[in-house]
Amino acid sequence: MTMLSNKIIVSLDTNVQKAFDIVLQLENKIKILKIGPVLSSNTEMRIIIPELQCMGFSIFDDRKLYDIPSIVHQTVENLSKTDIFMTTIHLSGGTKMVNAACIKKDRLKIIGVMELTSSNIIDNSALEKYKDIINNTNIDGLIVPPNKIGIIKNFLKKDLIIISPGIRPTWYENQDQKQFTTPLKALKNGADYIIIGRPIIDPPSYIGSSKNALELIMEELERGER
Repeated sequence: MTMLSNKIIVSLDTNVQKAFDIVLQLENKIKILKIGPVLSSNTEMRIIIPELQCMGFSIFDDRKLYDIPSIVHQTVENLSKTDIFMTTIHLSGGTKMVNAACIKKDRLKIIGVMELTSSNIIDNSALEKYKDIINNTNIDGLIVPPNKIGIIKNFLKKDLIIISPGIRPTWYENQDQKQFTTPLKALKNGADYIIIGRPIIDPPSYIGSSKNALELIMEELERGER
């Protein structure tokens, strides 16, 4: 693994068997796997997660927490005991809920979600709504569309982890994200991590495997770093 590959989060939005097949291709090539609510709630997947951690992967459990503060507090406390690397929380739940999540997070990183990246509505008014929560709670990072990173950083009073979804390499046709860009541009815009899903887990037939797709993405990034 390289410093660049450590910035890639592979989103396993698929079934358990396919997810595990992909993971075997990516072992020792990337560090972080993102597991969404559907996959993380699967009993078989909950059994596999410790095995993935033993293989050296860090798990980003994308829960998008949103509930009464006491429930969110307990959920985060439970997650913190499982060596999960990151989880997400909806900032629309308010300061009290977000603070409750941060009390017992320990090493778990709490990442704030403002709006879904497919909605294309993160603008100054949305940022104004969330900036107090962002700046006055102990969240560790934010999910930020790649074309909004500069705007977000202008609102921050502290250093936060910036994670950008909606990433599409040059060879992949965009299908569902309104706010997308290439891996290289997202990192140059200031993302600390980039989330890549379909281009890796479901690459075009002419590319073949997830391993090949990742190698092409890494080639793009390495060319841009020269």
